[in-house]
Amino acid sequence: METVKAVKTVSIPYQVGGEILQLLKSFRDMVNYCLKVGLKSGVTGRFRLTKLVYSELQRYGYHSWYALSAIEISATILKNYRKAKKKDLDVEPPQVRRLVAKLGNQAFKIENGMLVFPVKPRQFIRIPLHKRALKVLRNTKHGSVTITSNAIHIAYSKIVEVKEPKG
Repeated sequence: METVKAVKTVSIPYQVGGEILQLLKSFRDMVNYCLKVGLKSGVTGRFRLTKLVYSELQRYGYHSWYALSAIEISATILKNYRKAKKKDLDVEPPQVRRLVAKLGNQAFKIENGMLVFPVKPRQFIRIPLHKRALKVLRNTKHGSVTITSNAIHIAYSKIVEVKEPKG
């Protein structure tokens, strides 16, 4: 039988407190700053954008993973903007409005039934996971974590067998 990699997410409902709400607002500001610099300098590549903005993003005081994620998201938005602009001249410059933060798979861990991720250097937030999330994430490869104002979404992948339908 053929096997494929299946990628899914599990959501953990969560009421955002003051510290995470401030993180979400700061992350949005970080992405918008990267977009502004990228548009001004004409840079759409992640590595060139990193050289331009990384030191400025460190001034926000958050863990370096957030700066790197903001740059990655900004580079993707800038590339999509450049492609859209080639097709249609009436495209408005991009700006992020939603409160969302993203962390890569190396920036968090699951221990003792809790999702643990950094906010600032050596300062972590622990969020309890529900039974289904623990069961789903047990034998899978973890992807990124996306934090929104009402939930935390953990991407995961696993290898599954493709079955032929019988009917």
